[in-house]
Amino acid sequence: MSADFPVALILILGAAIVPLTRGKLRSIYTLALPLVGFAWLLALPVGEYGEVQVLGQTLVLMRVDRLSLLFGYVFIIAAAMMNT
Repeated sequence: MSADFPVALILILGAAIVPLTRGKLRSIYTLALPLVGFAWLLALPVGEYGEVQVLGQTLVLMRVDRLSLLFGYVFIIAAAMMNT
């Protein structure tokens, strides 16, 4: 798994497909998205990823530490609960 691919993109890009699904397939798919995101979150190593220089400043696109992992877990659990 690449740490340069943010977990949020799994949910954002996956949400683009939701309007194309119907019925039981939609329910399964919308539950699978947070589960895949949670698995990706568990596999992320601690560190800073995706540093970009803009106007002489360094922007860190993704930082993984204990606090950000905690917020990630809460967000993914909330996203999974929205499916029910």
